[in-house]
Amino acid sequence: YGGSGSCSPNSIQQTLDGGFILYGEGTWDGNTDYSVWQGIMVRVDRMGNELWHRDYGGENSEEGYGCALADDGGFVAVGFTNSGGFTGGYIVKTDSDGNQSWFRQLNNFNPMRVTRTGDGGFILSGLSSSQMLLMKLNREGQQLWAHGFGRIGLSVFSYGLYQDGNGNLYTSGYAEGDSLNGRDMFVLKTDSAGNELR
Repeated sequence: YGGSGSCSPNSIQQTLDGGFILYGEGTWDGNTDYSVWQGIMVRVDRMGNELWHRDYGGENSEEGYGCALADDGGFVAVGFTNSGGFTGGYIVKTDSDGNQSWFRQLNNFNPMRVTRTGDGGFILSGLSSSQMLLMKLNREGQQLWAHGFGRIGLSVFSYGLYQDGNGNLYTSGYAEGDSLNGRDMFVLKTDSAGNELR
């Protein structure tokens, strides 16, 4: 996939019909200039045949990280944008054909992963300053809460996000800082409201 351009997928989710949705960044038109990359979503069937592709973003570069299925048959994806005079995170919601429904900017947050919650909303995990951040949005992309996790002197990065049948959240990633010898992996467990469980 990728046409004549350059594309880099960063996440994959299986769709209800056995196919897959991929999300990442790049261009489809032969332009390999990173400064104009967009968020790229690709839909394939169960045999890997491309059904469609869409790009999202503005006049400057976008990065694409995580994606998830929405409860209406559409999709959501998260990433980082430098367009429209804004630098920060974003979440984009699409219909089942990848057409954009809405796009929300996320101040001081670089979301890496997203998962759908039982009420039709979304949980995002990523980086805010040097903290790992969990954020809950409703189905329209409006923030309901956010919780940061970390320790002074450490930078904490989140790359994995999972919700179990009880609504508990599990986030994995790594921490780095002067007090550590390189990087240490972590797994964080919270309840459905983002409160840490021990």
